[in-house]
Amino acid sequence: MRQLPVGKAFTHVLNSTLNNLRFAFHSQWPWVALLAVLLVAMQASIGDFFGLTEEQMKAALEKDPSVAAKFTGWLVLGVTVGMLGFASVAVNWHRYILTDELPKGMQKLRMDSTVWRYLGNLILITLLTSLAAVPIMLLVGVLMAALGPVAIPIFLGGLLAFILPVIYRLSVKLPAVALGRRDFTLKDAWRVTEGNWWQIVGVGLLVTLVSWGVGLALLGVSMLLQRMLPGDIGSYADIIVQVGVNWVLTILGITTLTSLYGFFVEKRDF
Repeated sequence: MRQLPVGKAFTHVLNSTLNNLRFAFHSQWPWVALLAVLLVAMQASIGDFFGLTEEQMKAALEKDPSVAAKFTGWLVLGVTVGMLGFASVAVNWHRYILTDELPKGMQKLRMDSTVWRYLGNLILITLLTSLAAVPIMLLVGVLMAALGPVAIPIFLGGLLAFILPVIYRLSVKLPAVALGRRDFTLKDAWRVTEGNWWQIVGVGLLVTLVSWGVGLALLGVSMLLQRMLPGDIGSYADIIVQVGVNWVLTILGITTLTSLYGFFVEKRDF
């Protein structure tokens, strides 16, 4: 079995992401633009509903009872478009990194059977991971009842040490789906990554820390925009920045899976 070199793998993920952002945007800008327009339209329709306190939400509902239905509709639309967009972007990005295939024209909004298979497998992996997390949740519940807030670090540590490897090991199948392979199963993904539990924890933790760091930087930029720009202009600018940053983090996550697939399945070296 191959042993994943944590430092080299993480460096490869970062370099592959940063060095290819221009190609990523070239192939994915339609989805990025669509999501940005959708979020701006939602903001214009119902305002910043996510940012309201409970009292403010009650006041908004009393003023306009239809805002709840509008919010639900926008939320369902946003989640649907977001999931489809993610699957489409992921398939194109996996294929670009692994085969140098750069989508052109309407292929940038790819929505074929491969994308649907990718989305189906992504949902299945999410469900399996959620089921695997149930014992940890029960244990944490017992610990919190006995230890109180002291159990929170234990919960976070257990979550990272258990859930991250499960997600990444199963998700090694996703690049295979993007390449159109039907012979590579979840069982195969689990098998080829055997013996690398803590190495995958290491890579996943480093990627997570980078994501948290970018998230904190985004929070600072968001607060700055709200202060510098008047009214809705600041809110709309904040949305654009959030979409851009989330897109970069999405590429980072997809590249991580691509690198793991290349190492474990295609036997590539970093």
